[in-house]
Amino acid sequence: AKFDEKLKELLNVAKKKNSVVLVGLIGEGQEINTGEEAGIGQWNTAVQASGLDWEVCCPSHISLFFEKPTIADELNLSASLRSKSALQLPKWINAVLDGDADTAKQIIKDNNLLKEFPIYLIQDISKANEYFFQRYENEPEKKYGLIVSAKAKNLEKYGIDNSYFATRKVSTGQWYADKKSSLFSCCSLRSCITEFAAQGLELDFPIMCWGDDFIRENGKWELKVGSKTQKDPYKIRKNSYRVLLSRGREGMFIFVPNEPKMSETYDFLKKCLGKN
Repeated sequence: AKFDEKLKELLNVAKKKNSVVLVGLIGEGQEINTGEEAGIGQWNTAVQASGLDWEVCCPSHISLFFEKPTIADELNLSASLRSKSALQLPKWINAVLDGDADTAKQIIKDNNLLKEFPIYLIQDISKANEYFFQRYENEPEKKYGLIVSAKAKNLEKYGIDNSYFATRKVSTGQWYADKKSSLFSCCSLRSCITEFAAQGLELDFPIMCWGDDFIRENGKWELKVGSKTQKDPYKIRKNSYRVLLSRGREGMFIFVPNEPKMSETYDFLKKCLGKN
């Protein structure tokens, strides 16, 4: 079913009760599925279509999406639990995806972000494995692994098989929870997951693999793999990378293949990290 139809079904549960309190945890910029492009406004559409007398309580910055809401700014979850030491990381990610390298660089500088939350830009993925061996040698509970856009087409030759059939075989539970010694563990670096399995979950130190589906060309982000079924494929792909860039608790690697078509992307990210 379409996303807005699912919301209507959720709200219709109230028809069987005298009163219902529904708490929705809504992540901004997290629309990655077909049909979600309209964003938060779809909640209001579902509320109006339900025919029920809902009282909507929300923070002021999203109140414009609803009709006569009750403003409650204490509902704005502004503190990050995923990255306790990097509260400025979401702002840095926004600047990167908005194509604003100068702002991204300034966020790094002003907040000493890389000291608290190291971000390593690499073109040789073996460097990540060497790092994990040294950093987490005596911490077997730590988790790291490969996360990648579902639409990237140039990563299989680097041992990163994000094809539909390969990722479908991955057991998400085992991937996140198995011990390092397990072949099915994320730490084995034998398999990867995409934004769909990563959304809402996290690793201590992910290897975020940048693919050829969303790259820098002529000074701007370009969508290289679209979908005829999506109203706004650019927004969906941009948000997919937002999800992938925000999965780390202690830091992350960003792997960009050393290919001519990826060179501008690599240089841009390097600038965003204050490396040039």
